[in-house]
Amino acid sequence: MKRTAVVLKKREDEQMNFYPHRINFEEVGMQIEEQQEGKKYKVTFPEGWSLKKQKDTLIKDLFWSIIDTNGRERGYRLEDIMELFPRFQAGTGYLFTDEENCQVVVSVTDSVSKEIIYSAKGEIMPKVKALHDTVAYEETKKYMDEHYPDWQKVNAYWD
Repeated sequence: MKRTAVVLKKREDEQMNFYPHRINFEEVGMQIEEQQEGKKYKVTFPEGWSLKKQKDTLIKDLFWSIIDTNGRERGYRLEDIMELFPRFQAGTGYLFTDEENCQVVVSVTDSVSKEIIYSAKGEIMPKVKALHDTVAYEETKKYMDEHYPDWQKVNAYWD
């Protein structure tokens, strides 16, 4: 079976090419080799992994999803940047209760089922203060650390 391979222009800081870290890409079976006297990387995906062009984004010509052998989106490629996602992803939003007040909401989504598995809300407070409210995030982190200790690791809980 033919394996997907891409070439990335090497950036000054390696983490700018591979996020969160190069080792995470190697742990899932990607082979990374330097080419052209260290100016580029050739990245060969594990067998069955591929890139899928995004159609629903403004930068669709540059944005590609990294798809694993089970058809799950595991990350993305944007020009010379590649990122892998953890299975569980936390996102922050704001519920506006009126013109001056809002409440922070942190939700964790399971990348496989696409369902929210946990959500926490902060207190209703003035918008300016809510931007710095960490109560909902701390509550979410505590729950996730108890139930999924490796939830922030990109290679955990996929299999």
